[in-house]
Amino acid sequence: MACFCLFFIGFWCYFLLFCAPKALAEESCFWRDGDKDGLLEQRVCLKDGNLLRVEYDRNRNGRPERTEYFHQGKVSRIVIDQDEDGRPEMVSFFRNGQLVKEQIDEDHDGHPEKTIVFSQGEPTRIVIDQNGDGKPEEISFLTRSRVSKIIRYFPDRKETLFFDPQTGHLSR
Repeated sequence: MACFCLFFIGFWCYFLLFCAPKALAEESCFWRDGDKDGLLEQRVCLKDGNLLRVEYDRNRNGRPERTEYFHQGKVSRIVIDQDEDGRPEMVSFFRNGQLVKEQIDEDHDGHPEKTIVFSQGEPTRIVIDQNGDGKPEEISFLTRSRVSKIIRYFPDRKETLFFDPQTGHLSR
């Protein structure tokens, strides 16, 4: 009996030292029925016991239309790929659970044309880069979610327009 107890204790010590840490460090995923309709459409992935990402496959074809990534229990990024071509139409970035930036690919070419910057949940700046060269053609500055100033960049000049609250129009 004592031999069996030593074997049993030795087995558990071996398992806890060598097997359990490796098993916990690996990513594990499972499917769940998020809308309770009897069909599985959410894939939840964990690593080290922490939520890593949740993939939403609403049409249940195996390719997620929406993926939410988490860091320390808070959402850090949301990727939307509605047409499921592998190039997201929108990516939202979060810091400490607060939305800080959204990148939008309006023409589905894999390069975002519009970037919206947020501060305390409110949009403060919209940056437009239509040709994808990394240099904006237009930057709109917002105050209380309303445009207060627009800077347009041309090859040979820059134009600044200001919002006139009296007239409700933009002017130079």
